[in-house]
Amino acid sequence: MMNKHQQHHPPPSFPKHFLNAQIHLHKIVSSFLIFAFSLALGASLSIYLKDFPFQLYSTQNKYSHLSTNNLTFSSPPPPQSLNIPTNYLTSSSPPPPQSLNIPTNQTKAKTSAASRVPPIGLIEYTKSPNILHEMDDDELLWRASLVPRRQGLPFKRTPKVAFMFLTRGSLAMAPLWEMFFKGHEGLYSIYVHANPDFNDTMPENSVFYGRRIPSKIVTWGQPNMVQAERRLLASALLDFSNQRFVLLSESCIPLFNFGIVYNYLMDSKQTFVEAYDLPGHVGRDRYRHEMRPRIILDQWRKGSQWFQVDREIATGMVSDEKYFPLFTRYCTRLCCAEEHYLPTYVSIKFWKKNSNRTLTWVDWSRGGAHPSKFMRTDVTIDFLKKLRHGSNCEYNGKPTNICYLFARKFMPHSLDRLLTVIGEVVLVNSMQNLFSSLEPLLRRVVSEEVDHVLRRFSLHSLARQPSLRIQTLEQSSLQLVFAKSLSLPIFTASKISDEDNNPIQILVVDKSSGANQMVPINLPNPIKVEIVVLDGDFPKGDRDNWTSEEFDNNVLRERTGKRPLLTGDVNVTARDGFATVGEIEFTDNSSWIRSRKFRLGARVTPGTGYQGARIREAMTDAFVVKDHRGELYKKHHPPMLEDEVWRLEKIGKDGAFHKKLASENIHTVQDFLKLFVVDRSKLRRILGVGMSEKMWAVTVKHAKTCVMGNKIFIFRGPHFSISLNPICQVLRAVVDGQNFPTQNLNNINRTYIENLVREAYANWNSLEVVDAPLNETALLTQGDHIEEQYPHHHHQAMVMRAFDQQNGHLGAADHHHHKSINVGYLPSTSSINFECTAATNSTSDNIWQINSSPYLFSPLVENIKCSISDSSSDGDLTSQGL
Repeated sequence: MMNKHQQHHPPPSFPKHFLNAQIHLHKIVSSFLIFAFSLALGASLSIYLKDFPFQLYSTQNKYSHLSTNNLTFSSPPPPQSLNIPTNYLTSSSPPPPQSLNIPTNQTKAKTSAASRVPPIGLIEYTKSPNILHEMDDDELLWRASLVPRRQGLPFKRTPKVAFMFLTRGSLAMAPLWEMFFKGHEGLYSIYVHANPDFNDTMPENSVFYGRRIPSKIVTWGQPNMVQAERRLLASALLDFSNQRFVLLSESCIPLFNFGIVYNYLMDSKQTFVEAYDLPGHVGRDRYRHEMRPRIILDQWRKGSQWFQVDREIATGMVSDEKYFPLFTRYCTRLCCAEEHYLPTYVSIKFWKKNSNRTLTWVDWSRGGAHPSKFMRTDVTIDFLKKLRHGSNCEYNGKPTNICYLFARKFMPHSLDRLLTVIGEVVLVNSMQNLFSSLEPLLRRVVSEEVDHVLRRFSLHSLARQPSLRIQTLEQSSLQLVFAKSLSLPIFTASKISDEDNNPIQILVVDKSSGANQMVPINLPNPIKVEIVVLDGDFPKGDRDNWTSEEFDNNVLRERTGKRPLLTGDVNVTARDGFATVGEIEFTDNSSWIRSRKFRLGARVTPGTGYQGARIREAMTDAFVVKDHRGELYKKHHPPMLEDEVWRLEKIGKDGAFHKKLASENIHTVQDFLKLFVVDRSKLRRILGVGMSEKMWAVTVKHAKTCVMGNKIFIFRGPHFSISLNPICQVLRAVVDGQNFPTQNLNNINRTYIENLVREAYANWNSLEVVDAPLNETALLTQGDHIEEQYPHHHHQAMVMRAFDQQNGHLGAADHHHHKSINVGYLPSTSSINFECTAATNSTSDNIWQINSSPYLFSPLVENIKCSISDSSSDGDLTSQGL
C-alpha cells in the first residue's frame, strides 16, 4: 500500500528528461559553430589585409581618383630647412594623395614594400641638424625647448662645446680660431649670428663655412640683443651632443689651447654667468618697478653679457616665458637687457649651480660705457701671461689661477701679432703641462722626505731641551687680537667685515700689563698669520689660557664634499704689529655643528719658520652664520624708497601685514610713506588690529629713516602747479602765477591743498619727475615726526633753490617770514603743533574761501594769528576761521 506522501508526488517521467538534454546539446553545438566561423573569418581578414597601410588623414582630404589596381598614400614633404627623416615630421594637414588604388593579388608584393613606413630609430634623429632652416623664432624656440623626461641618453655620443659668435660683420679673428679648433673635430660646434645685411662668405675649407644661422638686426642695449642670444642657444640645442654653450664676440680670442678649454668647461661642476647686485645708475637704478611681483628689486642683477652655461640653463633661457617678456616690455635702451636678463634669471632659478663669474676677460679699468680696446702694440707675451694666470679664483671648490679662458676686445689689426705671440705662449704652456703632470709625483716624494726629516729634528730638539721648549711656547705674553668685533649678522657668500664695515684688522699685542691694557708691539720681522674657523663652544667656560694644541684641535674643516669653509685672503702678513685681512667669506652655515656657532681665529701660520716666543692665537666672540638666502629677507638700515615694503621692521616677507599692504598696491617703502602722508588712518586700517601701537611706532620710525634722494614730482593743472617730494609732501605750490614755497604754504587754503595732493597721489605715475642738481641725499627724519625731515628747511631750501635756478624760477625759498603749518602734507621746521585762527578784527572778506573753480584762489590773508597748541596731534589743523 502507498502512503499519502507518495500519492501526491509521483516520480518524473523519462521522456521529459531526454527532451531537456537535447535542447542543451543543441545550444552548445550552435555556440561552437559561431565561434569557429568567427575565428575563420578573422584569420581570413588578417591574411588578406596584413599589408594594408593604415594611416590617419584629416577629413579635409578629398580623393580625386579611384581605381582597382593598387592603393598608395603620399606622405607630407619634410621642410627644406631640417635634415631630419620624414618619419619624424608630422603635419596637421598633409597634401591629398595623387591616386587611390585598390591592390590586387598581382601587385600586392610591390605595394607592400612601397607603402611600408621606414622603421623608427635614433640615428637620424640625433645627428646634427642642418643649421639653415625656415622656422620663425617661436617655432625655433619651441623645438629647442623639447627636453626628454628620462635622464641620460640611450645612445653613445661625444659631448661637444657649442661656440656661439654674436657678430656685426666678419670674424676678423677667424684665422686665430681656425688654429684653435684644428685637430679637434667632433668636439665642438660653431654657430654665427651676424647682421642679416652682411653678405661676406667664408672659404669652404674654413670651420666657419656654412655656420651662419638665420639672423635678425641687433641693437646694443635693446632686448633684441638677448633675442639673438636665445636664437643662438636654440640653434645649438637642436644638436643633442652640445653640452656646454659659450657666447663670444668677433673681438674675442682664446687664451688657452682647445684641450684646456674643453676640459675646463666639461669638468666644471658649475656654470659661469657673472651676476652681482650693483647700486647706482648702471645697476639698481635700471630696475623697472613694473616688473613686480615676478622680479623684485632684490632679485635684480647685473653682469657680463658673455656667458658659459650648460644645457639645463640654455634650455631654460629659450623656454622662458615668465621673466624674458618683462625685459622685452620694460627693459629698453637705458636698461641694457643683455647686462641684466641672464644674470637676473640665473640668480633666481639657478643660483646654486652658478659660479657667479665669467670666463671672458674684459678691461673696464679705464671707465666709460665700453671696455678698453687692444691694439697691435698691446699684444705681448707678458700681457697674455697676465690674462692667463694673473687672477685668483675657485674652480670646483679649489683655488686656481686659471680664471679666464677668453678675452676681448682685440682690434682686427692685432691679428698678426696675436698669431705670433699665441704660438710662443702655447709652446711654453705645453712645457708647463709636462711639468704639471710630473708635479704630483715629485710633490709626494718631497713631502714624504721633508716630513721624515722634520719628525727626526723635532724629536731630537724635544729630547735635548724639553723644559726650554715648553717655557718658550706656553709662557709668552705676546698675543694676536682682532682689533674690533665683527659686523653681525654674517651670511654665507658675503664679505666679513668689522663692526664699522671696514676690513678686519689683526694686531700683535703684549698683554703682560693685563688683559685690559694690551699694548701693540712691533716685531723685528714680519710673520705669516692664518685665519681659521673655530667651534663656537671653544674654549670651555670662555677661559683664555688654552694651549696651541687645544686651539689646533678645535679648528673646523669643511664638510665632506663641500668647498673650503672659509675662502678668500685667509693668509696675511703682519708687519709693524698689524695685518689687514682682505675679503673673506663663509661657504657654509653653522647649523651643522652642535654649538651651531662659529668663531674666527688667527694663528701664526704653521711651518713658516717663525722661531721666536709663542704668540698666542686670537679669537672672536661666537656667532651664527646664516645661509645667504636668509640675507634676502633681512631688513635694510636705512631702507631705500624702492625697497620692498617687507624690508621695514615688523613686516615679514609674505606675512599677514605684507599681504594686506600688497592687496592695496602698497609694494615699496615709498608706497608706504606716501599713504602715510596722504591718509595715515587708512594705512593704519589696512594693517589692522594685528599690528599693535608699539609695532606701528617701530615700523613708522624705521620707514622715516629712508633715504629721500633729490627727485621732485610735479603735478600740473590749468591754474596751478605743485611740487612734491617722493613721499607726497608739498615743497612748493604755484597758483595763478604766485609762488608759494613750503614756508608760505600756510597761506593757502588747507582743504584746497589736501585735494590737490590727493589728486596727485591718485595720478602719481603720470606726474612729471625731475632731478634737482644736488649732490647730497637727505634722510626723512632724525626724530619722531615725519614732518621734521627738513630741519630749518635747509635741505628743502637747497633742493628748491637748485630747482628754481635750473628752471628759471625766483628763489622764493630764501625770502620767508612765516612758519609752515604742521600737517602731514607740508614739511615743517618744528615738531611743535600750531593752531591757527583768524584775527578777531578780520572780516569775512579776509577769510579764504574755495571758489567755484577748484583751481582759483582768493587773495592772501595778511593777518593770520598762530598760537601754540599742545592738544593738536598728528599735525591736524584746527581752524576757527576757515
